[in-house]
Amino acid sequence: MKYRQVGNLDVSEVALDCSVAKDLTTAQMSTLVEKAFDLGIDFFHALQPAEATALGDCLGRLDARRRAIVAAGVPRLFAAYASHHMPTEEFLEHELSDRIERLGGGYIDCFVLDLGRGKAVDFDAVLKEDISPGGDDRAVATSSYEGGIFLHETLAECLEVLGRFKQEGRIRVSAVSGENITAVRRVLVKHPSIDAALVPYNYGFRAAEEELIPVAAETKTSVVATRPLWWGIREIPVTVLAESPYPKDAARIGLKAAGVVRTACKWPLGTGAVAGILGEARTSEELADLAAASSDSHWTRDDEETLRAVASVAAAQRGIFLILSAMNSKDPALRAHGWAACLRRELPDFGYDPSGDEESRAASLKRVAEAVIQQAPAIPEEGLDELL
Repeated sequence: MKYRQVGNLDVSEVALDCSVAKDLTTAQMSTLVEKAFDLGIDFFHALQPAEATALGDCLGRLDARRRAIVAAGVPRLFAAYASHHMPTEEFLEHELSDRIERLGGGYIDCFVLDLGRGKAVDFDAVLKEDISPGGDDRAVATSSYEGGIFLHETLAECLEVLGRFKQEGRIRVSAVSGENITAVRRVLVKHPSIDAALVPYNYGFRAAEEELIPVAAETKTSVVATRPLWWGIREIPVTVLAESPYPKDAARIGLKAAGVVRTACKWPLGTGAVAGILGEARTSEELADLAAASSDSHWTRDDEETLRAVASVAAAQRGIFLILSAMNSKDPALRAHGWAACLRRELPDFGYDPSGDEESRAASLKRVAEAVIQQAPAIPEEGLDELL
């Protein structure tokens, strides 16, 4: 495992996203955290309060709180700020104290202000913003905040408070995160005191490459790449293509989860533009695949060909192969996400039930595929009968 600087922290290149805790028992999560330490991973991201609780319990059981570098903070900052109806300092004091208690005391290494999933956030206007998860193509709602909020002024107040927390030794690094690259870039331009930014950046989604990373370099902000396996369609990792019978090409491109995880994760590390990656793993084997991205950082032609093949299948037919793969997954959460993506794109669902039995789901998937997947046009010399 290699280590890099995030703000003034020396952390492992690979960080473990503790959102997986919702799918694991305490014993399983403790085993995963212990394996992370064995692999040299000392950086953990626990943004949601429940994730901080789960991680704190594991670190307590392992007596490893001092060995761990933890990123925690406030998810969906502006929505949370509005709902608490507190002055800025009181609100952040409440959130920081809560996270510290959940993690077992002490301090927070990296305190994250999460900007959410805003699709159409205008940071230059006075808006009543609700940065909330919604349809991929739906504008952010603008009716949730009474009286309106100057978003930059709110951030400025928050960062001023975090500066005092730093002086008191209660946090070491301040960070922002978010899926809207434009929003994060504007924040870095306006508030260069931020130490780190956590944003999506991977082989299949490179918006940060030109829009955010140069600004981060100017402001000396460390960038951590999130979602290295999630290309294009929210909530669906490209590794699910290995589970899909649609099309047969997906099975023939040699998709093996271990190889794709390692290769996709080492791509952002190999660019030299990021300080690390934030990845999900639910088993020790998956975690070892993540860690291998750091030790095997040399990019080869085979790596490029592997990801190019995966990207071509994942993007084809408006992402339908990726969606069908998720709907065919053994993971019920991924089945539900695939079904939701199908509906968001106004694709036919044919009564698909993500919790139904395997036979009924397979029949529905076949009908969706037959209705949506376009056949390649026939070549006259080779398929005259078909054309006629």
